[in-house]
Amino acid sequence: MSEKRRLSASDRKVVDLLMVHSPQEINELGKRLGVTATAVRQRLGRLMSMNYVERSTVSEGRGRPVHQYSLTEQGRLSCGNNLADLAVALWQQVQQIPDAAIRETVVSGAVDRLVDKYNSEIVGESASERMEAISRFFGERDLPVRFEQNDGLPVISVGGCLYPGLSDSGTKICELEQQVLERVVGDEVQLCTCQRQGDRCCSFQGSQVQTDAVGKVASGSLK
Repeated sequence: MSEKRRLSASDRKVVDLLMVHSPQEINELGKRLGVTATAVRQRLGRLMSMNYVERSTVSEGRGRPVHQYSLTEQGRLSCGNNLADLAVALWQQVQQIPDAAIRETVVSGAVDRLVDKYNSEIVGESASERMEAISRFFGERDLPVRFEQNDGLPVISVGGCLYPGLSDSGTKICELEQQVLERVVGDEVQLCTCQRQGDRCCSFQGSQVQTDAVGKVASGSLK
């Protein structure tokens, strides 16, 4: 992931604030953050250059137009890691539904929505190309996902559990991720390793061997 994608602690405060209070003017942001208007302008300038924040102009009566700032779609997605607690709570609540058929319907509906979302973002002709595109997609959202090859087979590895609060879920979450990946990739994907079973990372391996431009099997291994 490029360095410009990495948010500093001060920039993250602006993003988190705009996630809750949006749109905001510079003076309002300065008061909430406890910094000068100049400092706010500098942070907003960086975030706009990263396409995390957008500016709009609003006319208020006969006074001078004012600039207001809000998060872009990319900025809102960057807050995803901060919502892990909500994801855990929702998952635990779904598991409390007594009717198994209803539980399955809710989970299947969530999987369908994720597949639709990712299919609109992921581009690639082969299964391997789509797995690599998936890795880039999540990498741009500051998630520890990387693409590798293992004996010519495409592999997506996830370092660090994304849902550490789900200690009692076993491999259910990973199996759901596997289902989503298979539907987005359009081919069989195998869950090879799982942190919940003591492995150092979760990894998902495709079934199609990747070849280079002259048809030779591309080599590589998990590091």
